[in-house]
Amino acid sequence: MGSHTSSCLVVTARVDGRDRIREQIAQQQWDFVLCADGGQLVADELGLTPDAYIGDYDSSPRPQGRYYYLSAASAVLSLDAPEREQLVRDGRQPQDDAPKHEKSPAVFVLPAEKAMTDSEAAVDVAVQLGFSDIALLGGLGGRFDHTLGNLAILAKYVDSPVNVRIFDGFNSVEMVGVGTYTVMQRGFRYFGVLPYGGSAVGVTMRGVKYEVADFDFSDSSTRGVSNEIVGELATLSVRAGRLLLVCSRDE
Repeated sequence: MGSHTSSCLVVTARVDGRDRIREQIAQQQWDFVLCADGGQLVADELGLTPDAYIGDYDSSPRPQGRYYYLSAASAVLSLDAPEREQLVRDGRQPQDDAPKHEKSPAVFVLPAEKAMTDSEAAVDVAVQLGFSDIALLGGLGGRFDHTLGNLAILAKYVDSPVNVRIFDGFNSVEMVGVGTYTVMQRGFRYFGVLPYGGSAVGVTMRGVKYEVADFDFSDSSTRGVSNEIVGELATLSVRAGRLLLVCSRDE
């Protein structure tokens, strides 16, 4: 789809720390905004203009637009590549210097009883639409089963070319596997690393208050919480396993 349509913001219905989110939104820009059900109400409050919608609409009105009905088993789009590109073009807001056009947003409709959450379906659809950088806004507070489910979305794409992170006003969460990574401080005070799905082996962290070299993080220990990035960024490498990277603040 090209470099102009690489990033997508998925807005969920539960977003904590909205005052801080307004500050972050003012400093960032996404190519496409996809609202998961009640996320359309959050988007309206934050001044975001949705480019598409998805959900079973049990917590928000079904928007106007072009309807696409998805199955209960999986959020698979029965569209070929040109149709997907056209869908994105039709939904996107025109740039200031581009000819104005009438938006015709896609409205993806899911059954009320389905095998995935609205958030997972939203990320799956964003991937199929060609976005390689997906930020999930919210989903870290409220019902704890939903929070854990959203972490599973990170695990679903951790070994893929797609970068997915979850953030709200208090936390920014990513997952990494084997490799070497740079972690930006992003204005958060704390930086925690937590193994996911088993221990993380051979972890080295530099640029943090408590550095480690070739260290094994157990999945039954709190050893990795409450560290701090001492400069603008830290470097981290993992020899085996997966790590959740959590940048956070108290308030």
